[in-house]
Amino acid sequence: ARTASWVRTAPRGSPVVPLVGMTSASPSSTGSPTRIAANSVARARVYFKPAQSTDFYYVEMTSAEGKFEGKQIFSESQAWGMHQPYLAQQISENSFRGNPTRHFTGVASGWFVYDYQGRKIINHSGGLDGMLSYTHLIPEENLGFVVLTNSEYPVFTIMANKIRDLFVNAPKRDWNGEALEQAKRNKAAEAEAIKNADAARVPDTKPTLPLTGYAGSYSDELYGAVNIAEENGHLIMRFSHSPRSL
Repeated sequence: ARTASWVRTAPRGSPVVPLVGMTSASPSSTGSPTRIAANSVARARVYFKPAQSTDFYYVEMTSAEGKFEGKQIFSESQAWGMHQPYLAQQISENSFRGNPTRHFTGVASGWFVYDYQGRKIINHSGGLDGMLSYTHLIPEENLGFVVLTNSEYPVFTIMANKIRDLFVNAPKRDWNGEALEQAKRNKAAEAEAIKNADAARVPDTKPTLPLTGYAGSYSDELYGAVNIAEENGHLIMRFSHSPRSL
């Protein structure tokens, strides 16, 4: 499969690593940068690089019916089954207007699937604090690509949509501009909601109990011991699992 890749990532000792001949993984960002997303939503550079034998081995295996360099890592039936939707999802009217070529969307085994411009799209996002990613497979194009970002903004979705559109020859669309406008609308809606909540408050109300009435020690299976104390006219909450006070 063609793989547009930026970084090779696989933990040492992973069960699949020795099977595909890998002993370790390291970052790689060679290639010619192409600016895709800009303005205030996101700025990013994208690197396209031909797949090497160990680049995104999982993407290559799932795109090749469980095979890697001629070796069957997992069965073809498993490869087929993981991409079949077992749970249908509703498509809203707004979603359909935004993507009129989409007729179905569903949940497969560890993947989301939908149709787009006459192709089946298999994808899933991922992330940790400060990092978001998107993996896409397009079987009919023999294509897989992964977007890796070091931000919590929608750049990873914008980039994935743009790359997907390039490979399926979709009509040109300004995904970045649309995301920027949506961000503005979300910000305005949030400000309006805060304004309405403040206006709905009854003035000059007081707590049912004096602040000292809420002070004490509490416990929770997840948060552990929680201590609430009245200090300088304010309630201070301290978690045993975290030194930060609220």
